[in-house]
Amino acid sequence: MSEVISLFLTQVSLTNGIPFEIKIPNKLKEETLLKSERGDELHEVSDTKELFKELNNYLRNLII
Repeated sequence: MSEVISLFLTQVSLTNGIPFEIKIPNKLKEETLLKSERGDELHEVSDTKELFKELNNYLRNLII
């Protein structure tokens, strides 16, 4: 058992974190991914300039 713990701690040290992915379902994340897969609530822009303009406007409205 102590060898397993030693191996685990070695991997923590090498990876600077837990050496495996922790999967905890998040309801909002799941709903968002499902909407994306279905193509719901998508927004199209013509180019990156328009994209950043709309993102900036959106963020300003969140702050105000």
